[in-house]
Amino acid sequence: MASPSPSDAEPSVRTDAAPDDDDRPIRRPLPVRWAVAAFALDVAIVIAFAAVGRRSHEESRDLGGVLGTAAPFLLGLVVGWVVVGLIARRTHDRYGTWLDVDGGFDIWLATVIVGLAARRVLWDRGIALAFVIVAAVVLGVALMGWRWLAQRVRNGRAR
Repeated sequence: MASPSPSDAEPSVRTDAAPDDDDRPIRRPLPVRWAVAAFALDVAIVIAFAAVGRRSHEESRDLGGVLGTAAPFLLGLVVGWVVVGLIARRTHDRYGTWLDVDGGFDIWLATVIVGLAARRVLWDRGIALAFVIVAAVVLGVALMGWRWLAQRVRNGRAR
């Protein structure tokens, strides 16, 4: 029996983004330095969020106060990174899960939920509804926004 000709074979699966989906990430292995840089950027975002919040409420701007305010959200951020890393490991994804908007969504969700819960339970601080909304929106835009932009740039360069 003759083997099928190339035209009869099933179409090959593309390893890059689908032509109709500009926001799908290009799948190349993620260098460790990119993961470290992404984590550092996320940490900076959470600390900036805390610093701006403290300033808007005319609280002390000292580093200890800012880090104390950021601490519950930094805990949530770490939980989010661990969860996304475990998902990536389980799915054998070495291709930038932490840099994708999907991974960013999971990181954002953990940052907000764990951060607010830790703020209330472990730090004994308030979580007024207005604060919950501001934290969710600001951290969501920041943590997912840079990933969306980076994803667009990576996909643009790959074409």
